[in-house]
Amino acid sequence: MKTKEIPKLSEDDKNRFWKHVNIAKPNECWEWKTTKHKLYPSFMFNRTMFQAHRIAYYLSNHRDPGILLVCHTCDNKKCCNPHHLFLGNFKINADDMYAKKRGVDNKGEKHGMSTLTNEIVNDIRKLHDLGYNQREIASIHNIHQCTVSRLINRLRWKHI
Repeated sequence: MKTKEIPKLSEDDKNRFWKHVNIAKPNECWEWKTTKHKLYPSFMFNRTMFQAHRIAYYLSNHRDPGILLVCHTCDNKKCCNPHHLFLGNFKINADDMYAKKRGVDNKGEKHGMSTLTNEIVNDIRKLHDLGYNQREIASIHNIHQCTVSRLINRLRWKHI
């Protein structure tokens, strides 16, 4: 992924940046007060748009995050508090998201396109255990035999 290198900021640029941040107590979120670009608070200088939290990280740590992501411990996109920011890659960011239970759980019947339910899948597996063949089970539940095979072999709906 190509990222924009953050150029050296003048004192005026730094002051202009921090004027857009609602600086609160050290442990609280310091929210960005103005512009958003592509869902993230943004700061423009030298005719280039930068994500505000990346600039906050840069100013506070005196280094460009480069290709790394600047992640939030607070999960607040508007936050520019340097104490709430850490560097990571996509895996670290995703692991953090799931650890905080923010990941989308759309397996099985929770998936918007699902036509099966946990109850039906369990019934299909029980019928198979009772000796029904896949074609018979498919006919009972009005689904394709391949779907029955995938369910029985736990290639689909392996979470139940």
